[in-house]
Amino acid sequence: MVAFADPRTGKSLRRVGATLVSEDGAVYPIVQGIPRFVSQDNYAAAFGLEWKIHSTTQLDSRTGTSISRERFERCLGQPI
Repeated sequence: MVAFADPRTGKSLRRVGATLVSEDGAVYPIVQGIPRFVSQDNYAAAFGLEWKIHSTTQLDSRTGTSISRERFERCLGQPI
């Protein structure tokens, strides 16, 4: 069995149904088998921010390399 700790206190969490509960009563849902320690809104906002900041980070046209193209060709098994 995997043990989880409250991200705020570091103390153990216990499973109660589809949630993890801390000693002080904080409740963390388990969604499709994955414990959620941040709200859905918080996750979406953080992802959106990262996407805006790094939207062109891996574009070959931006970096002047052919890394993405080479990897795609390698995974595809043939040149594009």
